[in-house]
Amino acid sequence: MRKSHPNSEKLNRLLSEKIKEIESSDTNEIAEVDSSSFIKYYQDQLINFDHSLSENTIKSYRSAFLMLNNYLKHVKVKDLQFENIDKKLAFKFKNYLIDQNLASSTIAKYFKHFKTIYNRGLDDGHKSNIRSPFKSIKIVVPVKTKQFLTIDHIKNLINADIPRESQDELTKMTFLVQYFAQGLRISDLFTIRYKDIVVDSTEASIEFSQFKTKHQLTVFVGMNLLKYLCFFISPKKFYEFYFEKKYNFLLNNKEYTMTFFGHQERHKFLFNKKDVGSKFYNKSVDFMCSLNKTIFLEQLQLLKQKKKEDPYEFLVYGLDKSLYNEESFAPRKNLNEEQKAKFSTCRNNYVKNLKLLDKYMGSSINIVGHTARHSYARHQLSIGTDSYLIRDLLGHKNISTTEKYLQGFPTKLIKGNVKKSHDYVTLNFLNDFTID
Repeated sequence: MRKSHPNSEKLNRLLSEKIKEIESSDTNEIAEVDSSSFIKYYQDQLINFDHSLSENTIKSYRSAFLMLNNYLKHVKVKDLQFENIDKKLAFKFKNYLIDQNLASSTIAKYFKHFKTIYNRGLDDGHKSNIRSPFKSIKIVVPVKTKQFLTIDHIKNLINADIPRESQDELTKMTFLVQYFAQGLRISDLFTIRYKDIVVDSTEASIEFSQFKTKHQLTVFVGMNLLKYLCFFISPKKFYEFYFEKKYNFLLNNKEYTMTFFGHQERHKFLFNKKDVGSKFYNKSVDFMCSLNKTIFLEQLQLLKQKKKEDPYEFLVYGLDKSLYNEESFAPRKNLNEEQKAKFSTCRNNYVKNLKLLDKYMGSSINIVGHTARHSYARHQLSIGTDSYLIRDLLGHKNISTTEKYLQGFPTKLIKGNVKKSHDYVTLNFLNDFTID
């Protein structure tokens, strides 16, 4: 604009800003303009959210929506159209979030929700000037070490004296299945059915499509896992195996007739550290290992029978088989609204009840749905399991996801390439006879 114009300075400044805005836009990705309201679309998404999402995730989307509305009030914009969302707006919204003194992880989460709803709108047919206004805008989030339980915490829970038929007992058994089943995600823990089990007279595995990633995963059913699965097959048989049925053992010309639990306590009572490796000590350990094997083979038959009789029953308690019939949980769209709502309630109740277990474990950490998963990964790494094998056991697609679980461990352990079979690296809690 020529200087002779009375408002040349102001107009030239506005023109310069507009040119910069255009230059910073993805001009090669121009799409047809539509004046549809992004705010209205976001509201509709909040109302019709997929009930398979966790309660906390939905709350997070709502909080992000409120923060976006606060920003629009701040800049005195009544509504936000899809066509008005560009890199400049995205960048300013990011800076607004930073100015609110929010945690960087919260800022990243809100910004991600904004991006997700925008992309979902484009997929649903809404149109905008730019298809990727969030491209190259990054929010750095400090790496946060995942909280996990120690092996001693897990042992404390296993040995805890919890009243039978109580909610705490049910939560304990469910958690131990989750942990020993290679740290299953909650979404898989509650949706695996007996039909997903492959079992014969000597071994078993669970083979299924993961709810989150849709990728196939095999979970190996070892003695530890089958012990707690037995509780869900038949609580009566579980207590019979470990606390009621008597087993005979001859040691040093003396016969001991006790329950499984009694023999475990006998071993710890009779031996101390100086006895480790002795003839009688080894004989006692061999007996316990043999007893575990015998019980394991009997439980395999129970598992095989349960699969035959009720293939569509869920492995652990939580969901009503009659409500879901033979529905698949992948993809999620196969579920109706009632099924999604019940699924969400089941998961949320489990997470709430998990927090009550810490009085038995003594960990003082915030126990969440992924705690079993994080703990399983850490324990595997601590005994030398290769991180790529841990990735496969957890069902991660990318090793980078697994490495986030392992933050805080010595580099030499994470980078180690210790090749071991699953049977070898599985933590053997059943045969733990450490002398204190």
